[in-house]
Amino acid sequence: MVASSLLVLLVLAVAGMAPALAMVGRSWVVAPFSVLVGSIIAASSATAVVLLGGGLLEWFWSLAAALAAALAVARYARSGARPTRPPASVPDRRLIWMVGIIGALAIISATAWGLMDLRSATTGFDARAVWILRSGWLLEPHHELLVNLRSRYVGLGQTAYPPLVSAVGALAWGVTGQHSERLATVAIALVNSCALIMATSVFVVTAQRWVAGAPVTEEVVTVRGTPAGWLQRNRVAPSGLLGVAAALVAGLVVVTAFGVTEPFMTNGYADPAWSLAAVGALTWGLQAESRPSWRMVALALAVMAGMTKDEGVFNAIALVVLIVARPLAGIWWNGSGQAGPGRRLHDGVRPLVEGAVALALIAAWPVAIRIVHARGQSAPLTFVDLWSRTIQSAQGLEPYLHGLVWAAGASLIGWLALRPVRRRLRLANDAWGWTGTVAGCVIFTLLFATGGGAVGPHLLSAGHRVSEFVDLAPWWILGMWAIAAVAALVEGSLERGSTSTCGVPVGQNGRDHDGPDD
Repeated sequence: MVASSLLVLLVLAVAGMAPALAMVGRSWVVAPFSVLVGSIIAASSATAVVLLGGGLLEWFWSLAAALAAALAVARYARSGARPTRPPASVPDRRLIWMVGIIGALAIISATAWGLMDLRSATTGFDARAVWILRSGWLLEPHHELLVNLRSRYVGLGQTAYPPLVSAVGALAWGVTGQHSERLATVAIALVNSCALIMATSVFVVTAQRWVAGAPVTEEVVTVRGTPAGWLQRNRVAPSGLLGVAAALVAGLVVVTAFGVTEPFMTNGYADPAWSLAAVGALTWGLQAESRPSWRMVALALAVMAGMTKDEGVFNAIALVVLIVARPLAGIWWNGSGQAGPGRRLHDGVRPLVEGAVALALIAAWPVAIRIVHARGQSAPLTFVDLWSRTIQSAQGLEPYLHGLVWAAGASLIGWLALRPVRRRLRLANDAWGWTGTVAGCVIFTLLFATGGGAVGPHLLSAGHRVSEFVDLAPWWILGMWAIAAVAALVEGSLERGSTSTCGVPVGQNGRDHDGPDD
C-alpha cells in the first residue's frame, strides 16, 4: 500500500511539474505544488471524459504533455525577449536554503505526525458512498458513465459535485491496478496533505524573501575572511531566528489544521481538500508579497478548491475576484499606474486574463454536467422564511469562529505596532485576508440559509465539515502577524549593528522601494 500510494504521488507530481516550475521556480515548494497541479489536471481529465469520452489516463497524460509543451514553447519564445538586469544585491544562497530546509523539515514532520491517523484503516461513509463510488464510474466506458450520471434510480444526490477527489481516486486505481477503497482514501489524504504543506509554506517563503533582501555592509565584507566576519556577513543569528520562528509558526499551524479537519483529513472526504486549497489561495494571493508568479499559484489553488466541492466553487469564485482585485487596486492606488516602475495601466490586463482563465476552469465541470443532463445539476433552493433561516445559519457558524477572536486581537495589535514592518516584508494589507475570510463566513451562511431542507439537521450533519475554511483562515492571519513581530525583533538587532553602504539602515531590509515583482 505504501509503494502504491507513493506511486500515485509521483504520477501526479510528474504531470504537474512543468506548470509548477513555471510558477514557483526552483523552490522546495515545487514538490507539493506539482502534486496539486497534477490533481487539477486529473479533474480536467474527468471533465473531458464526461464530455468527449475516452479513458481517464489517456486524457490525463495528454493534457499534461500538451501543457508542458506549451510552456516549453512559451519559455523559448520569451528567452530572448526579456532583458537581463543585475540584481540589487547578491544574497547568500546558503542562508536562504538553510531557512528553507528548517521550515520544510518542520512542516513535513508535523504533517507526517498528523498522517499517523492513516494507521487506522477508516473510510468515511460519504467518502465511500459519493467520492470513491464516482472514482469507479470514471474508469468505466463512456456510455456506462453517462448512465450512472443520468440514472434516476441511483440514490446519490451528489452526482454533480466537482470531480477532483473522485478523479484522484480513479487515477490511483488506474496507475496501480489496485481497485481498493483503502488506496483511494490514502491517495486523497496525501493530496490533502500537499494542500496543507503548500498553504503553510508561505510562512517559510516569506522568511526566505526577507533573508534574500538583507543588504551586506562594507565593514562586514572587509572582514569576511574571519569566522566572526562570516557569521556577521551571513547574519546567521538574526536570520536564523526568523527562520526558526517561521518554521515554528508553520509547524503549529499544521498541527492546528489537522485538529480542525480530522477525521476527514484521512478518511477520504473532500472537505479538507477544498478548504486547505482555499486557505492556500487566500495566503498566497491575499497575504503574501504581490508577485505575478505567486498570484498564479494562488489562482491555481483557488481552481483546485473550485474543482473539489460545490461549497468550494462559491468560495473559489470569491477568492479569484479578490486575488485579481489586489493588483488592480495597487495600480489604481499608485495613480492609475503612472507612479512607479512596472505599474503601468496595461499591467492590469494580465491579472484579468489569469482570473478569467481560472474562472473558466472552475466553470468547466458545471457546464459539462448540464450538457450531458446529469441528475442533481443544482441543489434545491428555498427563499421561504429567509431571514430566520439566515439567523439560524449564522448561529450554527458560531462554534467554529473561536480562531477569529485570536486573529482579531493580533490584527488590532499589529495594526497599531507592526504596520511598518509588514510593509517592509512586502506583505499584503491585512484587510485583504480578512475580506477573504469574511466572504467565506457569508457564503457559509447563505448556503445553509438557501439550501433545501431544514437548517438545523443540515448544520448537524455537515456544518463541522463545510466550516473548515472559515475555521482555518484566522490561524493563517495570526501566523502572518507572528512572522511580522519576529521580523521587528530581528530588524531591531540589525539596526543596532551597522548601516548598509548605500545609506539604508539594515533593519529596513532594502524593502522600502518598489522593485520588480518577478
